[in-house]
Amino acid sequence: MKKKFLSKKHMAVLLSAVLAAGSLSFVPAEYAGLSMVYAEESTEETATPAFAEDNPEIMASGDKGTLKITGLKAGSTVTWTSDNKAVIDFETEGAEEEQAETEEATADTTVTDGATETTVKVKAGVAGEANISATVKEASEEQKTGAGGSPLTCKITVNFKLDGVTDGNVNLDLKENKTAEITVSGVADGTELEWTSALPAKEEEPENPDENEEGSENQPEAPKPEDVATVTSAENDTTKATITAVAVGEINVTVAVKEEAEGQADEARTESWKQQTFTVKVTEGQTEEPTPEQPTPEQPTPEQPTPEQPTPEQPTPEQPGGGTSTNTPVAVSGISLSQTTITLDKGKTAALTATVAPENATDKTVIWSSSNEKVATVSNGTVTAVAKGTATITAKAGDKTATCTVTVKVPASKVTLNTKQIYMVKGKSVNVKATVTPSDTTDKTSWSTSNKKVATVKNGKISARKTGKATCKITVK
Repeated sequence: MKKKFLSKKHMAVLLSAVLAAGSLSFVPAEYAGLSMVYAEESTEETATPAFAEDNPEIMASGDKGTLKITGLKAGSTVTWTSDNKAVIDFETEGAEEEQAETEEATADTTVTDGATETTVKVKAGVAGEANISATVKEASEEQKTGAGGSPLTCKITVNFKLDGVTDGNVNLDLKENKTAEITVSGVADGTELEWTSALPAKEEEPENPDENEEGSENQPEAPKPEDVATVTSAENDTTKATITAVAVGEINVTVAVKEEAEGQADEARTESWKQQTFTVKVTEGQTEEPTPEQPTPEQPTPEQPTPEQPTPEQPTPEQPGGGTSTNTPVAVSGISLSQTTITLDKGKTAALTATVAPENATDKTVIWSSSNEKVATVSNGTVTAVAKGTATITAKAGDKTATCTVTVKVPASKVTLNTKQIYMVKGKSVNVKATVTPSDTTDKTSWSTSNKKVATVKNGKISARKTGKATCKITVK
């Protein structure tokens, strides 16, 4: 039987993929006729460009921050691109004049001698999401990007601001401070907002069989949030609302971007930039007018002698047993959390510890809540990641609150390719499809090749350039 040999124009390609490491082997013409081509597992650890772990993922409108890339060579240049300039823009000289009419924003930075990293300053604009890409070009070579051909990418979420809300709270009283004006800033022009209110969630109480037998007509009417405070948005400007106290109590107010498409609201609002929730607490207020029964020390009455002339009915503190002392309640002055930001994988948990001040506060009870329980839930400080997205965890003691931003990620568990072996002709291209499990993973894929002169790869598209051998790798992280 005659053996069928490959011509010098052909190359055999064996494809494999694994999490964080896989390989594609290009076999040169001298090996034509081989019956087996072996996949190679890359074990060499080399520094590759990557975004710094402390890069901001969530910002508030108007905030400024810094993005960093590490693993670079001195003299390399990085071209940064934001696909939504209105959300994230770069703070570079001349950028505003050059990019005034574009939706994208770009900036270039260079790695200085002896350095392995570079940074760029960013400014958060209106609420939304912006995809950031960074293309690396080494000084001595043709353009390179990230881990083998694809630009480094990340996403930054910008949340709008609530003017008139302090630490997630609005405090009102029925005597003097009965109303509050709340203004939303940092949303795109023309954005329509919805204002809704709800009573705080309470723990379910066990059912009483005797009460059930009496019938529902004897049950008191369930309270409504408007019984505590009303929320009225401006007629022609939904970015403004007036909150008016009605009775002592507490409600949660949610401001959300109005979704026009039917059935789109619930899914869209899992994105933190589209909604925020704050607490409105109404108290009765206090009066400082003295009562006739309690005259000032300068005007003692015969029934209320001065401290120098105590009577058996009004003993001094040095005479125990003659009177009844009262304990003045100590109010909560502040609350803090052990962490202000948490990143969790779906299904994982993390513990938050709340510290209430002062230590001798009369009531140190902490109430926990989540702005989006579809993303993360909280119970007695234990945060559970439910689905990808962001949520704000709030701890409240008295009228003081502290918050922690939780980002939930979905790591990849498996990656497969749609083919194992390909025979290619110089000058031709083949698209290789990678399937990452689960489908809702937040991990990113990147492709690399060890020899661009033999073959290049970008987003799964392999192009044969000349006879030779190269190792291509797909990375998921």
